[in-house]
Amino acid sequence: MARDHARIYLSIWESTDFTGLTISEQWTYFALISSPDLSWCGVAPLLPQRLSMLARDAGAAKVSRALTGLDAAGFIIIDPDTAEIAVRTFVRHDGVMKQPNVLCAAIKAWDKVHSATIRSAIRGEFARAYAEGFPEGFREGFGKAFAKSFPKGFPEGFANSPSPFPLPPSFSGYESLNGQVSDARVAHDLTLDGATR
Repeated sequence: MARDHARIYLSIWESTDFTGLTISEQWTYFALISSPDLSWCGVAPLLPQRLSMLARDAGAAKVSRALTGLDAAGFIIIDPDTAEIAVRTFVRHDGVMKQPNVLCAAIKAWDKVHSATIRSAIRGEFARAYAEGFPEGFREGFGKAFAKSFPKGFPEGFANSPSPFPLPPSFSGYESLNGQVSDARVAHDLTLDGATR
């Protein structure tokens, strides 16, 4: 299933972090989140040349400078060793967690990410999205989509990772009280090195 749109919330203009970027950095961010190369988990190949082809006056050097600025500001994560780039909050802001089939596609895409740094950051974003809650009826739909998409379970390193990624109760052995996830277990899973994410 290919992406066919990108979500941009109007509140982005209320963020002093975003309005503090240069126009070149903002344009590059929008070009990146609307790129067909961006996977469902928010990762794309690090190819400034490809983004520079999207505007007549955008050269690869200009896009590279903008990407460096976005990385420094925390909007993206660049791993030059694996030639990958990630939009840090993509899984939370693009509605990935609201659709079971899209979530399964995102987990599959995550499994193909080479960068340990990016994998860890995305895993943290999944945990934050989970902590923010699911829409009504999501867990039942996710269970059905999960069973079809992952008959052998999660990709290696995802479910058994030391990083916090709380899985729905039916998949991770969570203690439950009348079908509700134990608050203590969620709090534990959202803690990494003693710091709540």
